[in-house]
Amino acid sequence: GNRYDSLQLRILEIRATGVIIDQSASLLKRANEIGWTDFSEGMRLLDAAEDDIERILSLSKDITAIEDDAEETVSISEEIAPRTEKPRNAMNQGSREAELGSLREAENLFRIAKIRALDIINHWENAEKAIQEARDAISGLSGSDLERMQALMEAADDAMNDESPGDALIIAQAIPGHVSNLGEAMDAAIIKVDDAAEVLSHTDGLDTQIWEDMLANAKDALKEGDGSMARGLADSIIREI
Repeated sequence: GNRYDSLQLRILEIRATGVIIDQSASLLKRANEIGWTDFSEGMRLLDAAEDDIERILSLSKDITAIEDDAEETVSISEEIAPRTEKPRNAMNQGSREAELGSLREAENLFRIAKIRALDIINHWENAEKAIQEARDAISGLSGSDLERMQALMEAADDAMNDESPGDALIIAQAIPGHVSNLGEAMDAAIIKVDDAAEVLSHTDGLDTQIWEDMLANAKDALKEGDGSMARGLADSIIREI
C-alpha cells in the first residue's frame, strides 16, 4: 500500500507536467486491484509500473535529441528530393504528439521520419538513374515482351511515387537483365523458326498445309516480339514432321 501510494503520487506529478503516462497508470490500477489478494502479482505489477515511469522520464529527456537528429536527416533528404512529403509529414505528426505529451508515439514517428529520409538519401538519385537506364533498355522491345517489361517499369515508377526509392532501385536494376535474357530468347526463337522452315522444305509428298500455317503464325509471332510463341510453334512443326 505504501509503495502504491508513492507511485501514484509520482504519476500525478508527471501528469502535471503534461506528459502522458497512461500505461504506468494502468499497471498501477491493476496492482491496486490484484495486490490485496495476490501479493506477489501485485508487487510484480508495481515493479512494471515503476519501470515504465523511469522509461518515460528518460524518454522525456531524450526526445529533443531524437527530434533534432531526425530533423537533420529529413532536411538533407528534402535537398535531394524537394517534392517528397512523407518524411516531413512524420516529423510534423511527431512534433504534435510531443506537444500533447505522447512521448512514445512522438519517438516512433521521429524514427519513422528518419528511416524514410535515409531511404531517400541513400537511394533516390541511384533509383532515378536506374529507371532511366531501364527505359532505354526496353525501348527496342515490342509485343508481349514490351508489355511485361512495361509492367515492371510501372512498378518502379509506383515505388518512386510512393517515396520508396530503395524498392524502385531494386526493380529498375533488374529490368536490363530481363531485357538481355529476352534478347537471347528471341535469337534462339529465330534460329528455331529457321530450322522449322528448313525441315518443312524437305517434306515432298506430304500434306503440309497445317505446318505452313503454323510456320506463318510463328513468323508473325516473331514480328510481334513474342519469342516464346514462335519457338513453341516451330518446335511443334519439327516434332510432328
